[in-house]
Amino acid sequence: MSTLEQILERGRKEGRKEGREEGREEGLDKGMYKNSVFNLLKTAIRFPAWTAAELSEFTELDLSTVARFLEAADLGEKDLLLEHIREELLASIPLTSEEEKKLARLTEELARKKG
Repeated sequence: MSTLEQILERGRKEGRKEGREEGREEGLDKGMYKNSVFNLLKTAIRFPAWTAAELSEFTELDLSTVARFLEAADLGEKDLLLEHIREELLASIPLTSEEEKKLARLTEELARKKG
């Protein structure tokens, strides 16, 4: 292998390594975000009087995201709230079947409290 080929191969290996690291970081970010969304649901159920600002600070989610979530929750309709969460908050994040069940249960519980 020539020197040029060795340099190019090393560059490809480093690029693949960086890609894997970025993928892992993105996976961690999505996982952390998913946990924050579930924490938002649980916190909104447990502390229904909390404002959007309080929920945002506690869950570390953006204030406008939390405000839109509360608007959807205040309608008290489980299906609309579930649709909002899936399409707006968790659109690009896959859920396991257990997480889907948990999401449905928490959404139903929050809708009952708000409705």
